[in-house]
Amino acid sequence: MGARTTTCEIRGYGANILHGIYKSNSKYVLFADADMSYDLEEGVDLYKKAIEKNTDIVIGCRFSKKMQKGSMPFLHKFVGTPILTKIVNTIYGSRYKDINSGMRVIKKDIFENYKFISTGMEFASEMLVLAAVNNNSVAEYPVSYYKDKRNRSPHLNTWFDGFRHFIIIFAYSYSTFKKIGVVLTLFALFPFTILLFYPLKIGGVVFDYHVMFFLTSFINLTNLLFTLGLVSEMLAKRNDSYNKNISILFKLICLSLALSLILFGWVFAEWIFVGGPMFEVRKLIFAVNLLNMFARYLVAAIYIKVIELIHKK
Repeated sequence: MGARTTTCEIRGYGANILHGIYKSNSKYVLFADADMSYDLEEGVDLYKKAIEKNTDIVIGCRFSKKMQKGSMPFLHKFVGTPILTKIVNTIYGSRYKDINSGMRVIKKDIFENYKFISTGMEFASEMLVLAAVNNNSVAEYPVSYYKDKRNRSPHLNTWFDGFRHFIIIFAYSYSTFKKIGVVLTLFALFPFTILLFYPLKIGGVVFDYHVMFFLTSFINLTNLLFTLGLVSEMLAKRNDSYNKNISILFKLICLSLALSLILFGWVFAEWIFVGGPMFEVRKLIFAVNLLNMFARYLVAAIYIKVIELIHKK
């Protein structure tokens, strides 16, 4: 029949699909799980739909057609896949019904433009996230779904693989992380800065340095979202964002370190001239918070550089 076989040296669901598609010679590529849970003759219908409307990706939607009883575990059918699909649609504005379908048709040239991160089961979600990010045309076509016909248990780990899907979905929403991180950090820094100089009294309630401890934890969390956005952008865009994000982190490293040293110096100078115990709790809290931010930015910059070296290698 003219079929060719090839061997993938890297283990993983995504790695094997990547290898097979890169080795193919056609304009469109059909792939499906090899556990006989899909009717491969229906793959012809997916291919025809892609040809008819010049669609970049056609997904075989298992939820649009009656499934064989027992073909999909309860958690996958009513919790995992619906929730992950809803998250992708909410974040990326897509209209998918089944992001975990194992039978799809894709244009090879579209596929080759993607920069995949994952090699495991989460590859299924990453492909559709990339399609949404790149505004590629995607259609869904009803397909049958049957019980797994292998004589051994599947390698799928419900909770761990679900978590990996969850992480890869959020990895590409770096702009959301950055925006939320910046807005919430600035929101918290406003009262934090006021409390640096004196207690804040609102309607008979006094907000003092005990509130600063709470705001410190909040700022650490929101600042972490911002740095996570920078690192996620680096993973998603590869070489396109290295220098820009390193430049941003360098400025933040210098600013946070300089401000923390100024505050520590201020407290130390007051202690020298006043003598006795050190009562500048507010300034110390602010300085320590800035020092934490400095350490976080530094670690993020090192991490980005390490990943850059790995990618180049």
